Amino acid sequence: MCRHALLRGLVVMLASLIFTWTVAADEQKKVEFNEKLQGELVELARADQELSRQLLKDPRNPDLAQLRKAQDMYRKNAARLRDVVNKYGWPTPALVGDDGVAAAFALLQHADADRPFQKRCLKLMEEAARKGELSQQYVAAFTDYLLILERRKQRFGTQFTLNAQGEVVPHPIEDEANVDKRRAELGLPPLADQLKQVRAQFKKP
Repeated sequence: MCRHALLRGLVVMLASLIFTWTVAADEQKKVEFNEKLQGELVELARADQELSRQLLKDPRNPDLAQLRKAQDMYRKNAARLRDVVNKYGWPTPALVGDDGVAAAFALLQHADADRPFQKRCLKLMEEAARKGELSQQYVAAFTDYLLILERRKQRFGTQFTLNAQGEVVPHPIEDEANVDKRRAELGLPPLADQLKQVRAQFKKP
């Protein structure tokens, strides 16, 4: 993975983490809660987030050793997430709590080396959302994420990147005039509000 592509991915990840740690869960069905798995997913995601934040401190001149460390972490995390999905399906709040779902979502975004796995997870998310076991906001965010990876316009404005001036901006959006309407239908705040939040987070030391 080239340096610029990885940095774009880090910005996307950071924006999505801001989204995922605040998303509300839909109605949950009775599933045995797995506290150990929740803790594991949360710790993996926090380590991922911390390393990514370090890389974003100087996005124009990243530390190559840190980049390699990040890539190695992403591969290991993706392998562990794959094991979890194979055993449980996509993690729901009933299984791992809201924090556990957010953590799994963050890890999934760095599993780009296995696109079929990512698409499989999106289908599992869609199925869980239809059953009321998962917020549709996760479906929106990962739908956008995969569209961006395929060089297509996103639908819900959940993914961000850096422009030529180094500013955080949304990736191009399909039918942008109606994006806030689509976001509202899924419980997302107006795009301008999320953009402001992401920019503020990106500037933090």
